[in-house]
Amino acid sequence: MAKRIVDHQTRQEIAIRIADTAIEMADSAGSEGLTMRALASKVGMGTMTLYGFYSDKDALLDAMMDRVLGTATFPVSKGIELEDYVVELGRTYLRIFREHPSVLEVITSRSTRTLAAMENSIEKPLRQLADYGLDGATAVDVFTWIMTTAIGAAGYQRPRPWSLGDPNSDSDELLRRQTLFFQALPLTTFSASVEFSAHLARSASEESFERHLKIVGEWARQQSPRGL
Repeated sequence: MAKRIVDHQTRQEIAIRIADTAIEMADSAGSEGLTMRALASKVGMGTMTLYGFYSDKDALLDAMMDRVLGTATFPVSKGIELEDYVVELGRTYLRIFREHPSVLEVITSRSTRTLAAMENSIEKPLRQLADYGLDGATAVDVFTWIMTTAIGAAGYQRPRPWSLGDPNSDSDELLRRQTLFFQALPLTTFSASVEFSAHLARSASEESFERHLKIVGEWARQQSPRGL
């Protein structure tokens, strides 16, 4: 079977298909559940044949990052204000991390060193931030805050679906229960949690994430010569 695959597809096409299949498997079961043997079976080739494309799991994870971060569409700074660019960039990262939990898992457990992922998701945003007049240190600070805000939001939102207000889910009922949970805490110990229960239950909301991005964007504008 492996020989027929190689005969009808280029090596690059096969490598891409393997990486895409690995992304699907890891998004579903987590990167820890992604094994070379299971992946080989999924794509229909022998395990040793698979190792001919990716020498080990680290090489496979690198390819997965390149496929997602290296091909994602990021906002373009031209024609929009710095604050709006910051918000759009943060939204893009959050969308990627939601759609691909495996990328969120990998990016928080190992550094990104693959060139395609770095060029598209790090180099280009940094250059565009610098084009607003930010110096190097400030551009890196803003980029880091955007990235960590998106990482934090994606991780925080995932087990708290009631905060997202999805009309196709029972988020309203889950939100009601979570609010009641905070309200029912012992008042003598959790006075702030009880008092702020409605806000606390929505702490992982989209609105909260956007407010954080706007704070970063406003600070960035103040640092830019164009914002003075």
